[in-house]
Amino acid sequence: MKSGDSNLECGLPMLSRFETPQSRAAQPHLLALNETDRCAQSFDNVVEQPFWYALDYGYARVITYSTDTNLTKGSPQYNWLAAELAHANLPASRATHPWVLLMGHKPMYTAATYTGEAKTRGDPNAGEGTEGLLTAELEQLWVDNKVDVSLYGHIHSYNRMYPVKANGSHVENSSSTVYRSPTAPVHMMIGMAGAGHLHGNTYENSSTAPWSAFSEISYGWLRATFANASALHLEYVANGDGVEYEVYAPSVHDDVWITKE
Repeated sequence: MKSGDSNLECGLPMLSRFETPQSRAAQPHLLALNETDRCAQSFDNVVEQPFWYALDYGYARVITYSTDTNLTKGSPQYNWLAAELAHANLPASRATHPWVLLMGHKPMYTAATYTGEAKTRGDPNAGEGTEGLLTAELEQLWVDNKVDVSLYGHIHSYNRMYPVKANGSHVENSSSTVYRSPTAPVHMMIGMAGAGHLHGNTYENSSTAPWSAFSEISYGWLRATFANASALHLEYVANGDGVEYEVYAPSVHDDVWITKE
């Protein structure tokens, strides 16, 4: 956890209200501290690894990691991610779970101008996310292990990216809503459940954020449909702003297919 980052946003309030596979084992020694010390220690906390875990769901291997815990190369979380991704990318693993999905709090890529996201773009050695840490430390790991989709929150709105890598300098399938056999991960920011929180947030256009395919500030959710082992359909469903059968109903505002050919 970095000082000044989201007012010491370290994931502990989440662990106090929701469960992860290891959260109960990790709580006591942290909850005994005051808020400042608790968040400061969370950055390097590895007791029972409460903030990262993986599970299988249908065709997918879903890997959850912590953007607010030490993830630099050589850290316990990085080593766990490297081993988990390498195993998920083995031919035998892909045969059973062909889709590898990642989930984290802060985005590796976003076109949002919200403070803390845009400030690193002038530095060619930095990138999106936690002060450029995510692209600098993790992006190559994602690419090497052929991560299919990377999902984030933090910014309370929706932002779909084109397949992108190399700190934003390599963009594929641009101007398309079908991503055919991308060689780069597809990043999506899906914080729409809290859309009203970040007043004044805007999005850059394609000239300054060429990786950004679609963005919208409204409430909603993401629907994922695994059609089969080689086709995934992702739909952004906005809350209650479409009329269907004379009932005020949700409607799809954006969608994308990702195929493996």
